[in-house]
This record gives sequence, C-alpha cells and structure tokens, in this order.
Amino acid sequence: MAIGGVKFGGSTTATAQAAIFTKLSPAGTSFKAAAAASWPKGQAIAVDFLYEPQAIGAMTETISFSAPAGDVFHFPILATCTPPQRQGPVLLRPDASTTIAFKNVFPYFLTIFVSTEPGGNFIVNKKTDVIAPKKVANLIVQCKMEEGVETCFGKMVIACTPPGVAEPIEWVYYLEGRRAEGVNASRRSIVGRKK
Repeated sequence: MAIGGVKFGGSTTATAQAAIFTKLSPAGTSFKAAAAASWPKGQAIAVDFLYEPQAIGAMTETISFSAPAGDVFHFPILATCTPPQRQGPVLLRPDASTTIAFKNVFPYFLTIFVSTEPGGNFIVNKKTDVIAPKKVANLIVQCKMEEGVETCFGKMVIACTPPGVAEPIEWVYYLEGRRAEGVNASRRSIVGRKK
C-alpha cells in the first residue's frame, strides 16, 4: 500500500481491507489505528488508519492483521511526506486580528520561532514558543496599516529545527491587509492544518 504527497504537518486516512482477521497492530509512531477489535470469523473488514508524518521524506511501516488461530498477515506501507506548503493569503482588516493554529506534530517538545514581514504591517503575539508534543499553539496576527494605504501584503514564517535535522523547517502563511469591502472587520478567522 502506498501513501504519497502528504505535506509535513498534515495527515491522511487510508483503509486496509482483509477477511477473517481479528486484530490490527500498526508499528511506529507516524501511523495510528483504532484499538484492536474482534470481528466475527469470516467477515470481511475495513480498518482505517491515520498517517501523520513526523519527518520529511519517505518512510516504511508495516501493518499486521492477525487471527486467534495464529495466522498473521503483514502489509508493508510506503509513505512519503513533502515539505510544508505555503498557505494563504490570510485576510485581515486594519487593527483586526486573526488566529492561526499551529500544531506540533512531533512526539517531543518543540521550540518555534515566528517572524512577520514586513514587521510594521503585521504583528504576531509571540516571537517564540515551546509547544508540547501533539498540541496546538494559537498565534494571533494583527494588521497595522498606515493611513491612506488600501492594501498591504506580507507573510508570517514559523521555523523550527527538530533534533537530527540540519536545516530548519519553515511554514509560510501569506498575509493580506485590506481596507476595501469584502473582509469583515469583526470576524476572527481561524486558519488550521488540513486533517
């Protein structure tokens, strides 16, 4: 079974099908499946499992179906994870704020560094944060536009260097500040990762 093109920080669900087997046990930490369950003998089953990558690149895992009689079938899985894709634009009105949810997909505490460009137009509530494993940090971005400017563009970059990785990983969110109609100044939009 092959799973490809999952962006880093995202996840996807796949289905494995088998007959007469009563237990599913995934290996590794990037794959999650429902707790082992029992099904009537001879019944065809489909089991969903979740792939949430913890590194960029290709990885292999094995999912095993087993039966009380001792039969075990192993399904090799090859999965690939691409670098984070740029997101946005996130629309803001002057002096309005937007919350961007950022999830730590790693099984350890992660220190992130947050910057905005240009810094005068877009301000974020945290320049650095330590996020617990598998938890979400809510970053609040505010737009500060000069008088007479109708539209401004920028970006927010979240960077981290996980242990064992030489180059930092960056998540880029494009930002657009706009005075014109079409952006509701009273709303607080939430931008999250696809699941």
